[in-house]
Amino acid sequence: MKAIILVAGRGKRLAELTVDRPKPLIEVNSSPIIIKTLDNLIEYGIDDVILVTGYLKECFTKKIGTSYKGASIKYVENPIWDQTNNVYSLLLAMAEVEENEPFVLVEGDEFFDSTIINKNIFHDDASYWVGKRSSDICGCILFENNGLISDLEIIRDPILLKEKCKGRDSFKSCGIIKVGAELSEFIHRQMPIYCQNKTNVNNYFDLFIQENLSKLKIKVYPILNDLWYEIDDKADLQVAEKKFFNI
Repeated sequence: MKAIILVAGRGKRLAELTVDRPKPLIEVNSSPIIIKTLDNLIEYGIDDVILVTGYLKECFTKKIGTSYKGASIKYVENPIWDQTNNVYSLLLAMAEVEENEPFVLVEGDEFFDSTIINKNIFHDDASYWVGKRSSDICGCILFENNGLISDLEIIRDPILLKEKCKGRDSFKSCGIIKVGAELSEFIHRQMPIYCQNKTNVNNYFDLFIQENLSKLKIKVYPILNDLWYEIDDKADLQVAEKKFFNI
């Protein structure tokens, strides 16, 4: 099975740490984020990986090459990475995926242990992997009803987050999605139309999903433990290093 990993951005909030390397090459306890991701995906049985690069793209080819532990590594460049968001990177990567081909989609700043999921999830339908219920972790928040995503919002304000989550089943996205055959076909068909609007190319791919939720059935898949962390800034990096110190 294929995996698409979105690694085009710089990671400005990590300041000087990303002057000479992209954020996914930042190390957590001596392990680069992207290498940990690749190790996990290969353990899950992924053997074909597409990296969507942009900022300092040559760092990835130098570090990883075209093969890693038996998995094929292919590169797709987002030449306007600094003018677009990850929905456009995903659109470019879809050229390397068959029309109804399932794949796993991973954001490049997620540091996680392979034990967060049951490997059988790869045989399931479309699903967002999510952390435990929480009303204090901002980001991509999923609202669930009968096991399916009923709504999705990008929330950055902690006060607004608590208001939105009150009385609702809400989860923080882990930035990992299993894209089944039906969702893959939908992305192939609808994302080019969505990205014709030049405003939309500056969106997260999650907002494309949000706009089309009424047409989709996407499961919420809670991870099995909390060995996962999204790294956006130095404070996140410090938390991740403590969380994974003995892992």
